[in-house]
Amino acid sequence: MPLFRLISTAAYEALAVEFYDDTCASALDIARRACLEEAELWQEGIYMFTLKKSDDAGDLWTIYRRTGSNGRPAVAA
Repeated sequence: MPLFRLISTAAYEALAVEFYDDTCASALDIARRACLEEAELWQEGIYMFTLKKSDDAGDLWTIYRRTGSNGRPAVAA
């Protein structure tokens, strides 16, 4: 099972949550339970996506992928 890591990107939070799962499907639930407002998801050192909690009430999230200068998804060095 791969290791996933949610790393908070909010300026006022310094938190990383690691979990093992078959897929990244549980990332939103784990982010919600860890009270993360925004975070990057990494799988085995490879950037997957960034998630940000919606300003509206509820469990709505915006999920996006940042890209490197070559237009490809950014990865860990």
